[in-house]
Amino acid sequence: MIFLSAIWRKFQKIWFSDVESVSIIRERSVAFAACVAFIFNFDWSFVLSILPVLQAKFGVSAETVLATMSLYMLGAAFALPLTPWLSARFGARWLLSFSIIGFAITSLFCASANDFFVFLWARTAQGFFIAFSVPLGSGPVDQSQKMTVAARAMAEKKAVGHLS
Repeated sequence: MIFLSAIWRKFQKIWFSDVESVSIIRERSVAFAACVAFIFNFDWSFVLSILPVLQAKFGVSAETVLATMSLYMLGAAFALPLTPWLSARFGARWLLSFSIIGFAITSLFCASANDFFVFLWARTAQGFFIAFSVPLGSGPVDQSQKMTVAARAMAEKKAVGHLS
């Protein structure tokens, strides 16, 4: 119980603080990026754990249900290259909001789908929407971290190594 209380106090300090210090912004960015990565990886792979349920609900084979994993990644692969352009055109905050709202709506479609093709469409759309939040979620982390001299030297060496 003490452990959960400590976690809750840390959560309150990070998310509900009025002070916008660099460390608070960095902690918020890291927490958000971790949440986005968890949602993307969990949502992509959870089909394996509910495979028998989906087979019974839709009356399809295991291979057909596993196609939803491929279509999820196909939607993500289609959306990822669009992220920088859409972020520059509409703004990162708007695109992130669009991504989260679209993902939530398509999750409702997945939950309420009575037809397998509706479920396939919703899974593809889920992959499309969540893909925007992956680079947008990790961007603030990259910007909030200070680059050390060693990291800068390694980055320059790697860049020079690729050019030669």
